[in-house]
Amino acid sequence: MIWLVLFAIGLAFIWALWETQIEGENSWASALPCWRPTPQQEETWWVKFLRLFTYRRPLTGYHLGMVFTVGIAMHGAFLCGDTMPSYGEWDFWTSFRWECRLIGLFVITLVFEDFFYFVVNPHFKLADLLPGRGHKDWFIIPKDYLRGFAFAAILWGLAGLAQS
Repeated sequence: MIWLVLFAIGLAFIWALWETQIEGENSWASALPCWRPTPQQEETWWVKFLRLFTYRRPLTGYHLGMVFTVGIAMHGAFLCGDTMPSYGEWDFWTSFRWECRLIGLFVITLVFEDFFYFVVNPHFKLADLLPGRGHKDWFIIPKDYLRGFAFAAILWGLAGLAQS
């Protein structure tokens, strides 16, 4: 499992570099010509649901695409290897365990990508991550990170329970 976590952290670093090159000094895609929900769409259930993946920040087509790219990449790592059961050998609990692990890795990748964004972006300092700036709710580290780590731990725990 440690190799999977290191893989996720490596991907997070690469995506942070990529996002830094695309956004530059204009964080949260503020200068990009991307889709944003209309005021009517802001109140819909699907925009509220999708906003969970962006730390409840404004939803943009750019960030939505980034999040889905991370999710697809997480699955691609397993679909291309020998870690998934072969066709005809599928069973619910094996798939449930892998899906819990994958979603946990997905969340960890998003947490680390957000952190690395402040590390690698020359237009921001790590201090910009401090309370009142980048993340408003803190408890030692941003609460968004704590929620992400806790959710990943719950999912990995469920994967372990399903294995026994």
